[in-house]
Amino acid sequence: MFRISLFFASLVSLLMVLSHPSLAYISGAEWLTRMEQIQAAKGIPSSRHVRAQGAVDEIDEGSGTISVFHPELRSPDSSIWMPAMHMVFHVPSRKMLNGLKPGDHIHFIVGRHRGAVMITHIDRRP
Repeated sequence: MFRISLFFASLVSLLMVLSHPSLAYISGAEWLTRMEQIQAAKGIPSSRHVRAQGAVDEIDEGSGTISVFHPELRSPDSSIWMPAMHMVFHVPSRKMLNGLKPGDHIHFIVGRHRGAVMITHIDRRP
């Protein structure tokens, strides 16, 4: 029952944020930051991050996703854990994908935002 109430409270908060005129045109990164602020205010722990490296398999700028082959990912608190695999990640801003192409080697940061694991930062390796 508590999880259902928390879900609906989060949904209402999201709708309030999205309907607020000053937030009507916020970027994905700004939206994530705002959602983390709302979660922190409700006592939900902040996101944990994992720094990793990998190789780009495929990019879909239309959907804002990138497919990456990565080694095992594990956050210090083990809230994020994945074995080595090819995986599709969402990014908070499609601009992060500009200039990347399949075969590129990247350094990236993975974070958990509202239950979803996504890449929050990408740097192309030389």
